[in-house]
Amino acid sequence: MRNNWHWILAVVCGCASLLAVAWVDSPKTGLEGYAGSRSCAGCHEEIHAAWQGSQHSKMMRRVSEPGAVVAPLFESEEALPFDPSEAVWVIGSKWEQQFMGAGEDGETLLPGTWHVDAHEWDFRGWDGWERPVPLERCHGCHTVGLDVKTGEFAEPSIGCESCHGPAEWHARTFGLGGVHTSSSADICGQCHTRGNDPTGKYFFPVGYVPGVTWR
Repeated sequence: MRNNWHWILAVVCGCASLLAVAWVDSPKTGLEGYAGSRSCAGCHEEIHAAWQGSQHSKMMRRVSEPGAVVAPLFESEEALPFDPSEAVWVIGSKWEQQFMGAGEDGETLLPGTWHVDAHEWDFRGWDGWERPVPLERCHGCHTVGLDVKTGEFAEPSIGCESCHGPAEWHARTFGLGGVHTSSSADICGQCHTRGNDPTGKYFFPVGYVPGVTWR
């Protein structure tokens, strides 16, 4: 019986320690509040694997990442209106691909779209010509935790926290710190409505966090 009490005491102390962490280490906001999709794999292995196999995980990748580029970027039979060596990021992979470069004035969309099914480039109908600024046009939906003031983001592509919100607190407290877990039109609509913020400057709802109704 004595040994049982020692075991019970250890369990109680362990739970108390976890609760103390949850209480003291309150949720953070901004980039430091994000944990990244990799942090989810330990407890949610199957869900994380399903996400990795989805298009969401492939919406913005480094050109240097193996398999990211499906367009004939470096071996195109057509003369491209940009130097392929300028491409740093690739957007999309299923229906079309566009590329981003980084210059002295910041990131820019490079002119041209590769249509995957048609196997052809489109330079005249490229939809970035009006505003080829990724920070204003792309990053709100193609990155996680974007800070529009600095251009920094927590993770490229559409990660777990795009739909569940910042999860650093959740990961640190072994799941005691909550994240948003229900689906809603607002969560999907933050990107799939293809709207603008109230100022009209950004092509997405600036500062939206899952679980909050946006207008």
